[in-house]
Parts: sequence; structure tokens; C-alpha cells
Amino acid sequence: MNRKLTIKHLASATAFCTLLILAVGSTDDSETGSSSSKVPPTYNQGDSFQVGYTSYNVIRSVWSLKLSDNQFMDDKPDAMFLFVELVVRNNDKKARSIPPFALVDENGAEYETSSKGWALDDVISSLDSLNPGVKKQGIVIFDVPQNHTYKLKLSGGYWSSKNAYVNLNPK
Repeated sequence: MNRKLTIKHLASATAFCTLLILAVGSTDDSETGSSSSKVPPTYNQGDSFQVGYTSYNVIRSVWSLKLSDNQFMDDKPDAMFLFVELVVRNNDKKARSIPPFALVDENGAEYETSSKGWALDDVISSLDSLNPGVKKQGIVIFDVPQNHTYKLKLSGGYWSSKNAYVNLNPK
């Protein structure tokens, strides 16, 4: 009797673990109907596109040694400031936080946004939230070496496996 009980528990535990692994390991590809194993698409500045529940349009990118014309908000870069102006729109049916931004150079190195521009008016941050159907235009600031070619890495959201890249041509 104990052996039958142990085998029954073992079979139940195995079935439960299999279901759990399938549930946790699966991704929701219904956002765009594509497989998460595909290479992320690459767009150019000026293109409008959607990644997951978020749509983007990168308007322009500009190098600068100054953070602001306001002397009280200006700060010097550690390398060089790269300002990326873009529009972000929440296409979901509920409020969503803006996904984080990153730069990727030609060697695959990944750079985070700079915290130096936190007080500027037009800065878009991953702490910002957008209601359904709402868009926001602003800038994302990076402090990076100027001697690389960069792509902006964009995400479909915090829980999305979807990414896309935008080739940047800073002036």
C-alpha cells in the first residue's frame, strides 16, 4: 500500500512540475503574433513601429557636451551626452510603465541611460507610466563614448520578451 501511495504522489508531483515549467517557461507571443526565437527587427530613425504593447518613433539623436542651457541644471558628461528624442505610446488596455532604454554598440556592449538628466523637463524615464492610448514625446539621455556606432534597444515592456533596435545617426 505504501508503494502505491508513493508512486501516486510521485506521478502527481511530476505532472504538477511539468505544468509549472510549461507555464513559467512560455512567453506570450500574442502581442504581435511572432515567435520569441526570431532575431529582433532593426529600424531607422524616423520609422514608426510597435514592440509588444508599446509603439515608438525615434525622431533624432544629437551629441552634446552640455546637459542643459540652464546653469543650475547643467552637468558635465563623463564621456559625451547622446540625446535621443522619441515618441512612446501605450497601445495596451491598461496603464503601463515605460520600458527601460539601452544603447548597444557595434561590439555588443550595452549602455544604460544617464541619471544626470533626471530633473530635466523633457526626459522620458522608465519610472514614467502611460495610460492606455497615451503617448509621450521627450528625450532619453546616455553618457557614452562618441567613437562607437550605436543602436537604441527598445522593449515591448517589462514582462515582454520582444525587443527591437533603431540605428542611430547622431548629429
